[in-house]
Amino acid sequence: MGEHKNRDGVEAFQYPEVVHNHYQYRHQIDDHNNKRHQPISLEVTWATKTWENRVFAYLLATTEVNCNLASSFFIGEPPLPSLSFRKELARELLLNPYFNRNVATDERPKRKRTCCEHTFTTLRAYTKWQGSDIIPSSSIYPQRMCKGKHRKVRTYCSCSPGVVMCEECYAQHKLEIDGQ
Repeated sequence: MGEHKNRDGVEAFQYPEVVHNHYQYRHQIDDHNNKRHQPISLEVTWATKTWENRVFAYLLATTEVNCNLASSFFIGEPPLPSLSFRKELARELLLNPYFNRNVATDERPKRKRTCCEHTFTTLRAYTKWQGSDIIPSSSIYPQRMCKGKHRKVRTYCSCSPGVVMCEECYAQHKLEIDGQ
């Protein structure tokens, strides 16, 4: 209920529901922010600059506060301190019976090769390797020692740029990869 003073006295009027809820519950936002930032804020601890991670950290911290308050509401006890609740939540997530599986016998699936085709390629003139990147060079045909230390070459396999190899090393490389 709002009031407005005019010449005739005080006039009472009904706020719209959105405005009424704002005035009635605005302290809840401050309480939640205080609980979210005390004693250790997840957003400050996780020193990230990317906006996606910052939004995720905010949502995670807000969810943590909401879970703590909801659990205290349904249990009927005062909310736990933030650090105690975090430790208990982490323990429950790690020992969750719904995900009970034998971790020792689980195997990770083998990675699929991203490049299936091998091409024996020669580096273009006035280019050289810097790591796995091709960069401009001042000399026309700079050479590097092949990975098997057989001789200086400018050739490589298209599946592994930056690894210089002669014909022998390329044949061995192809046998190793295709034999898997």
